[in-house]
Amino acid sequence: MMLKPKMAIEEPIWVDQVKNSIYDLEDLPKGIENEIIDYLKLEYASDNKEFLLNFVGVYNLWEKPIMCWDYGSDDMFVTVQPYGASYCIALTSKDVAN
Repeated sequence: MMLKPKMAIEEPIWVDQVKNSIYDLEDLPKGIENEIIDYLKLEYASDNKEFLLNFVGVYNLWEKPIMCWDYGSDDMFVTVQPYGASYCIALTSKDVAN
């Protein structure tokens, strides 16, 4: 997996779940993009909105890979990162990638 430069973000209270995660993002389910779209529909409370995902790349955050997709937002990425023994889908500001 080719890593992009490090992201910079203030550490949240759950950061140890990421830093100590044993999950390998190479093991993500084949339907991860469908899960991401389902997450976006929940986040934005919209069954009608179409989300088009564009894979941006993999960044290094807290010494772990974080995968980023653009979904048409001006200021946010949707991300997938290791979390404990699994993974977490979340929104992250595009500012941290600059």
